Amino acid sequence: MKKNVHISAPFLLLVILYLLGLFGSALPFEVIDRDKSGIVSALELLDSFDTGVRYKEGCKEYYWFKDGLTAYRVCE
Repeated sequence: MKKNVHISAPFLLLVILYLLGLFGSALPFEVIDRDKSGIVSALELLDSFDTGVRYKEGCKEYYWFKDGLTAYRVCE
């Protein structure tokens, strides 16, 4: 017996926004997943947008606005 599965539009929109945020972030997955659980929670994803960029010693450094600590560093 087949069951019809209907996905609600708001839920689908949330999933799409989550995926766009995850893959559109400048930070790598390992940095966004701050508790190292292997799953990026919605709060962790929102925190990933609370970052700034500064340039130090020829490197591009992403830092957390809340405490100024380095989140991720890219040197060329």
